[in-house]
Amino acid sequence: MAKTAGYPDSDVMIVSRKPLRGRLILVTEDFEEIDLVLDKNSAEAMISALVEFLIKGEGGDMAKISNR
Repeated sequence: MAKTAGYPDSDVMIVSRKPLRGRLILVTEDFEEIDLVLDKNSAEAMISALVEFLIKGEGGDMAKISNR
């Protein structure tokens, strides 16, 4: 069963610099923590998806930037 989790505005913890690896904690609706493990490729993919999400948003600042 899928769970919904939110980003509690916490920092990414650097686990390793070479190779780059990190951890980000997400919190579910029932306050369980999800430990999201990131590497360089997954972090870059996440950034790309988030930027695309912001650009597609209605009336957001990113939509204005993309139309310049």
